[in-house]
This record gives sequence, structure tokens and C-alpha cells, in this order.
Amino acid sequence: VLDGSYTAFNTYFQTLKSLDRSTPTAFTHIDTHIDVQKYINYLATQIYICNTDWPDNNQKYWRQVSTKSKFRWILWDTDFGLGLFQGRSYPTFPSLSYAAGTDPAAFGLPAWSTEHIRYVLENPEFRQRFIQTLIGVMNTSFGPANFNEQLGLFQNRIKDEVPVHKTRWGGDVADWNAQIEKLKLFVRERQRYMPQHMAEFFGLGETLSLCIKANPAGAASFTLNGVKSTTGFDNGVYFKGLGYRVQAEPLTGYVFDHWKITSQPNVAINLIKIADEWKYFDQGSLPAANWYTAAYSDAAWLLGKGQFGYGDQDEETVISYGPDASSKFVTSYFRKTVLIDALELSNLDVMKAAINFDDGVVV
Repeated sequence: VLDGSYTAFNTYFQTLKSLDRSTPTAFTHIDTHIDVQKYINYLATQIYICNTDWPDNNQKYWRQVSTKSKFRWILWDTDFGLGLFQGRSYPTFPSLSYAAGTDPAAFGLPAWSTEHIRYVLENPEFRQRFIQTLIGVMNTSFGPANFNEQLGLFQNRIKDEVPVHKTRWGGDVADWNAQIEKLKLFVRERQRYMPQHMAEFFGLGETLSLCIKANPAGAASFTLNGVKSTTGFDNGVYFKGLGYRVQAEPLTGYVFDHWKITSQPNVAINLIKIADEWKYFDQGSLPAANWYTAAYSDAAWLLGKGQFGYGDQDEETVISYGPDASSKFVTSYFRKTVLIDALELSNLDVMKAAINFDDGVVV
């Protein structure tokens, strides 16, 4: 305890431990003693940025004694996060299992450090709000576009001082710029893996695309499950089966009138069919170092329909394995241009690919 007394928090926590944490009574107890949404925001941030110098370290919480207010947590010392600490923070790190899993010892954490997190997530109401907030901030505050914009503001604010700093303390501006790029890369990659981690950890199912806008554009700000956006929510990826609470706040000069709800079912579009035509190169050598780029011309390549191969008698196009049956070509190369119109692209949620191969393939 840095100041004040531990008594109030300890009383709250010991009572929480004794309760059936799956009940509404338990949530009422949690909500009475801690600022639930602020705590969820705190957890979502620590877990998303992958701060591994926490929770066994750097946990601080407080409340105002005079008013007996609710406990809040302090976010600080996050320099292990966002991929900046090599070997301990990276986009694929399973930080949900790390901070809230049933086996903290597997990550070298003492049980006490994750106990409160694990207990509150046992409560269905708290757990649902946490999931809603985490997926919400991934689509807004921590989305690559917003993150890069905010990062750029801070970068420009101090860029003129960086050369002086590096001269005084060592290093160079190129190193600083490299660290900036590392932050951007972490967030870009984290967006791919974090929904998978959430689905696996919480047993979640399919996703949906959710779009919330004002008409006219910019006439209102919105809050979705505690996450606020001044511009609306544009085709973010969310999980099905969860409740979503939306509030609209009209800007000056506008009055809220009504909601208009439309749904668009997911439609599968086959961009590439099994019997489609491909350009292919089967001469047993690398056609060019840049053969896979859009700028490369494959005009001299052969054209054929899938499936491709030899020896199984089910090929539509038989490719060459070379002049020596005892020393066949190792690799053949295939290219195909796929056109997607702007409307399809704007509504695209998930792209999946499957390929039939024997014995190996690189895509």
C-alpha cells in the first residue's frame, strides 16, 4: 500500500472469492466496488498490447476514500507492450491465456497476480462486457488506421527533438524510425491473431460485419458497448451471439430522429473455381525473381484449366515433368489474375482459400 489502507479492497476481494461468481449477485458485488467499464478498458488495453511486464508487476489501483468511490486501475509502465520487448511481446502471443488462463504458472506468473482477473471473468455479465469492449477497441482505437494516425501525431510532436536526444544518449534517428515501424507492424499483425485468440479462449463462434453511421454523415457520435467513436463504426468484425448496446449522441445543430436497421446476409462468392484457367510455367527453372508480382509479364507462359498435374489421370491440364522420368522437375509455377469490383471489396468480410496439392505447395 503506497497510501491509505488495503482494508476496503481486501474485504471486497475476499467476499468475491467466497461468492458463486456465475451469479447476478456476484456481478452486483463487483459493480458496487469497482468501476466495471474502466477496469474492462484497462484489461483490454493490457491484453491487446501484450504487456508482459504485468500483471505480476505494475499493478496499481486506487479509490477516493472520502467519497467511498469505486476502485480504478492505473495504466502505467507499458514499455514491454506493442512488440517493443523482444521475446516477450509479439503479435501472436496468447495474452488472454497469459493474463486470464487457468494455468498462470505455465507463463511463469504467480497465481495471485491473475486471480482477480480470472474471478471477474467467471461472471457471465462481466465476461460478455469484456468481450464486447475488446473486440470494439480492436475495430476503433486500436485499429491500424486510428493507431497510425495517433502515433503520427506523437511522432511529429517530438521529431525535432529526437536528433538531440540521440546525440546525447546514443543511437540515431534511423533506429527511432525503425521502432516506430515496429509499433505499426505489431498492430497490423495483432488484428489478424487477436480475434482467433478470443474465439479459442471464450469459445466464440462466427463473426459478422457491423456498420453504424449517421445520416447525414458526421451528424452524431456513437458509443458501442462502451467504446466511443466520433465518426461511427465502419464494417468492423464482431462476434455473433453477443448483445451490442448502441447509443447515438447528436452533434450541435442536429436532433436524433430514429434508427434504421438493415441486414445483409453473408454471401459466398467463388473468386476462383476449380476449372478456371491459369497461366503456368513448367520448364523446371525459376522464370524470374519477380514472377509473382503484378508487374511481371506472363505472356509467354502456357494457359490451361484446372486441375493441373500429371500421373493421376484426373488432370484437366497435364503439365511437363521434364525429359527424365527418373529426375522430374521439382517446381512448376502458376499465376492467375482475380478481379473484384469495388462494391464486393467494400463488403468483403473474410477471404478463404483451399488448394489440392501433392506433395507440397507455396502460395
